[in-house]
Amino acid sequence: MKRTLALWLCVLCVTVLSQSVLAAEVSGTVYSSGSPVANITVTVKESGAQTKTGPNGRYQLELQPGAYTLVVRGRAFPVKVGSDPVRFDIQL
Repeated sequence: MKRTLALWLCVLCVTVLSQSVLAAEVSGTVYSSGSPVANITVTVKESGAQTKTGPNGRYQLELQPGAYTLVVRGRAFPVKVGSDPVRFDIQL
């Protein structure tokens, strides 16, 4: 019984860790007329995940590899995510 429980805990840990390892960071700056835009929402259309830009217009998201659409002020911006961090600046 203890061995079975220990085995399931190991499987759970490996599963959780492997999923977090696969995630990659997408980050960048949102600009309007050449200036960074603070406190604006960046939404991942496919998942509904959201973040807001900081005072310097920067945003950061953790996403699994794949193709996504970032939505800012109703405008769509396609981005592809692999296993490496992606820098993706957005010009409104």
